[in-house]
Amino acid sequence: MSADSRTGSNTLRYRNLAEPPSVLGVVTPAAELSHVPGIAPCGTTSTTTTSLANTTTTLAPDCGNGTVDGAEQCDDGDTSFVRGDACNGACERVGCGDPDDSGAVNATDALVVLRVAVAIETCELCVCNVDSIGGFASASDALRVLNAAVGLPVALNCPVCSL
Repeated sequence: MSADSRTGSNTLRYRNLAEPPSVLGVVTPAAELSHVPGIAPCGTTSTTTTSLANTTTTLAPDCGNGTVDGAEQCDDGDTSFVRGDACNGACERVGCGDPDDSGAVNATDALVVLRVAVAIETCELCVCNVDSIGGFASASDALRVLNAAVGLPVALNCPVCSL
């Protein structure tokens, strides 16, 4: 799946025309399906080139089985990612304060943490409770993430993940 930051659109590419993908969760805006017969199958390395960077993703053969194996950092039993998960679809830990798993703390992350604080969304504490105070994410956590996103010197200290 890819997102185009210029147009705000999402595209879900799949290899086998007889087996279109199904999405568990919500993709906003809805993803456009695109049949691409030459893309690499799951569990192999694929490279996607965008105008911003090259990205290589390698899925461990056992990623998604619920057991941390080999080079996996975590394994929550699936290979999908929903904002706020502590384990992404490649069985890598999501960073503290980065619930959208973009690789950098940004204003969108602060909005997600705020939405978690007012019970509109959910998020693992080891991703959204950036001050490790209490057993919940709060508006103070959202402010701390926003401060980090704009470059202010704040520490993000989430509790340890249990995955």
